[in-house]
Amino acid sequence: MKTSLDPKSTSINELDSKILCFLITFNGSQITKEEKRKISRKKIRDFIQNSINCKVSFCKNRTGRTKIRGKKGLNINFSYSGKLVCVVLGKQKILGCDIERDSFKKKKPITSFLRKKDNLQINKNFSELVRSWTIVEASLKSLNKGILQDINKIKIIKGAKNICEATYPNKRDKIKINSFKYKGGYWVSVAQNIKDLKTIRKIKISL
Repeated sequence: MKTSLDPKSTSINELDSKILCFLITFNGSQITKEEKRKISRKKIRDFIQNSINCKVSFCKNRTGRTKIRGKKGLNINFSYSGKLVCVVLGKQKILGCDIERDSFKKKKPITSFLRKKDNLQINKNFSELVRSWTIVEASLKSLNKGILQDINKIKIIKGAKNICEATYPNKRDKIKINSFKYKGGYWVSVAQNIKDLKTIRKIKISL
């Protein structure tokens, strides 16, 4: 299993103008979610440390979200589904991601919620339903908001292709969301507050 990420080919200096979106695929069928969590966190932590030559660690903020201790101004967010882990790293104050499979079981109340969101224009296509859920969850995570408490406060406006916008009461910044399909039947949504969504760099890693 290759667990190193070369900072020479992927520099943290890119974060001055970009968001790094790591898409880590675990090919082993016996790897547990906890093992995926530990391996992906170590991989990203080592990458940050090798890039800035400074020791960092992960901790939780008061709402339970992962943050980077030892490097102010750098934000991170994780999402897990099936064999895939998505990690976004950037300097944006608004930053979040979510990933789900098309075969996503209805473990969350996504259907009843999303059907009430007329502005999402949901049809009977379950793949589109899953995509819409990732958009909502990534947006709320980017604002450090909870799903259960704030799910009905977020407003999503779908735009052209894979681009969306979201607004939240009393928040001046509009959230920009890049939502895209990834191999293996996954939907990935990255939420942030940069106008140009082309600044997202996708980094694919297979373990």
